[in-house]
Amino acid sequence: MFKKQVLFIFCALFLAFNANAETETEKISSAAYELAKDNALPMSTEQIMDFLKEFRKSQKASVVGQGVYPEKRVRIEMLSLDPGENIPTVNVSQGYVTTVSFLDATGSSWPIIDVVSGGNFDVTSPEPNGHIIRITPKVRYGYGNLSVRLRGLEFPVTLNIEVDDDYVDYRFDAKVPLKGPNSKLSILQQSNIASAGNPVLSSILEGVVPSDLKKITIKSGDLDGTTVYQNQDKLYVRTNSTLLSPRWTASASISEGVKVYVTKAYPILLFSDNGEVVKLKLNLLKEM
Repeated sequence: MFKKQVLFIFCALFLAFNANAETETEKISSAAYELAKDNALPMSTEQIMDFLKEFRKSQKASVVGQGVYPEKRVRIEMLSLDPGENIPTVNVSQGYVTTVSFLDATGSSWPIIDVVSGGNFDVTSPEPNGHIIRITPKVRYGYGNLSVRLRGLEFPVTLNIEVDDDYVDYRFDAKVPLKGPNSKLSILQQSNIASAGNPVLSSILEGVVPSDLKKITIKSGDLDGTTVYQNQDKLYVRTNSTLLSPRWTASASISEGVKVYVTKAYPILLFSDNGEVVKLKLNLLKEM
């Protein structure tokens, strides 16, 4: 009987010892896990969320603080083909894409053969038979240029490129004062005025102006033999020169060289007169 009691006590002590040992092992393992977690992830979930929120605020403040808000523009510029003339400048700005298109004197697209650039910016070449390129600067300030070969033109045309944060040309239309391979003449221009069937243009060509057309004042610029009339949102331009811009929707001419163009009412007209580009600024009438 005594031996059984001793054996029972021994077994109880053994089980208690093992239980305490397992408890100590679990405590050590749990402490090691918490230590590893604290070393790998020293911040709590709430702290991480708060940190990321403050980090985004800091990034936004750094961008806004730079104050880079260039003036956005859309421009049309005539390219001079005469040596020694000023070369137009395209203004680009970091973070913006500038689209440059090449047009002929009638406003039709002029296909690009190839483009070579000099400067720290990317130039996206046009698709086959395309007339549009895109410029993306890599730096905040800088200068460069483009040399562009146009189909059917024996010499390349050039543009200066200026990278700055004062101005950015969202779109820049470069017009060549010649008729390109895609030039489309209006029906009135292709046909004889007597058979064109447009009494308004016929009257203006003959010098008899319809009563619903009002002559408008030319604020600046001088071009002999040019008169401009307005009817609502249309202009009728009687001239001895060639209208380059804006794009006209119809025109007619007679053998003496007098032409009449119909275009939308724009305050600035560009003409080609004996190889020179002439700009007229108009004092448009209010809607009648």
